[in-house]
Amino acid sequence: MSDAVSHLQPVRVAPTDLSDRGDTIPLSQTGELQTLQPTAAPVFHGPTTHHPIQVLLYISGCPDPLVIANGSEFTLGRIIQPDCYGVVDLSLYRAYVLGVSRQHAMITRTSAGYTIRDLGSANGTWLNGVRLEGYVPYLLTDGDQIQLGRLSITLRFMIGETISH
Repeated sequence: MSDAVSHLQPVRVAPTDLSDRGDTIPLSQTGELQTLQPTAAPVFHGPTTHHPIQVLLYISGCPDPLVIANGSEFTLGRIIQPDCYGVVDLSLYRAYVLGVSRQHAMITRTSAGYTIRDLGSANGTWLNGVRLEGYVPYLLTDGDQIQLGRLSITLRFMIGETISH
């Protein structure tokens, strides 16, 4: 494990079934999550059936966010085939030029909150300036800075309100 992520501490989470909503929340095979460091920022803890949940991705240089409504799992990358389901296509944001892989990183909703994991991308994924180890889930908090290759994204959670673009 690299020195940049050696301070991470695993967190155990229990699998959660939201069958009343038709969603099953996938976890890593071990069920272990890792967090970069404690933070005072607001954290979305676990799925809720009381309010709609939206993940907002603010791409650097773009005023309007990409809105992911009630997504339990989605991949950040580039679509090369029109029938790719569950991939947030970042091609319009110069993703290829900025080093974003076709399947770069995955964001997943778990019982502990949302996580991100690098999918073995060629140019790496960073969370708040720290490069992530491949295939290891890291907890996300509202306001986190994600970098895919050289593409910068600010992550926000919207709970209980609906944004449509």
